[in-house]
Amino acid sequence: MSTNTCVCCPTFRRGFAPRRPDRPQVCEVCRLRFDTLVYDLWLLHDRLVNPDPAEVDQRRYARRDQQGKRTGEHRWADPLAPIGGAGTIPGKTNQPHVSGTPGRSTPANLDQVDLTSPARVPNPTAAGRRDPWDQIGHLSVATRLYEIVRDWRDTLWPDQHLPVPTMDELVAWMRAGATDGYAGDRTDHACTRHPGIGDTAAELHDLRRILRAQLGDTEPQPRRWIGVTCPTCNEVSQIQQTAGDEYAECAECGRMYTGDQMTEFVTKQAAATRAVATA
Repeated sequence: MSTNTCVCCPTFRRGFAPRRPDRPQVCEVCRLRFDTLVYDLWLLHDRLVNPDPAEVDQRRYARRDQQGKRTGEHRWADPLAPIGGAGTIPGKTNQPHVSGTPGRSTPANLDQVDLTSPARVPNPTAAGRRDPWDQIGHLSVATRLYEIVRDWRDTLWPDQHLPVPTMDELVAWMRAGATDGYAGDRTDHACTRHPGIGDTAAELHDLRRILRAQLGDTEPQPRRWIGVTCPTCNEVSQIQQTAGDEYAECAECGRMYTGDQMTEFVTKQAAATRAVATA
């Protein structure tokens, strides 16, 4: 076991002490979480590119003539309902314009446009090379993944070709060989060998948060077993499970438990509590 702590635990296991990994740099749980993170980015990006269709106003009203009599004709409440409906259009305010009043926002969500744009292959100007981070708005998800893939390739596999810079190809390249219990050949190797894997995990984790915010999703909260005693360290209410993880973990001693083990603990402790209450 390595004498150093996992460089990804501060990102994936906030609130827990970093583990000492069996292999260099990254513990086994965080390797799987890194692969899950990349897959989540692909899913969230796809939802942003292909949003659910907006609800269309299907109401109709009876048309009347100038005398108020029904003409027998019915019209759509929303004239554009047959083609999907009209989007919301901000109306003009009746308030006087004063200095400092912001102008109207653009009809499109520019953050979503930025995040879903195609990958931008680096070709900076002289000013861009001097200040590479001087940018307004977000880099697209595909651009950020392409930068990571290019960095991994140059550092670890300089003889390999880069994939086509699309979301599908970039994610498939990073997750090659991934299964439920294995992070994939490239991700696993990068976790062991790439010197910036901790920073990459933190950046992609933040990118996932941004995508969820654009979709109106909230960050999933870990499940906590309130009142359950850890069989290893005997601390109460310290076991929790991060959304999407297979194992629950004690924040005090770091011991991990399967779902079946947790069911067994809870059943036994609940029976013991009932026995004391009825005694």
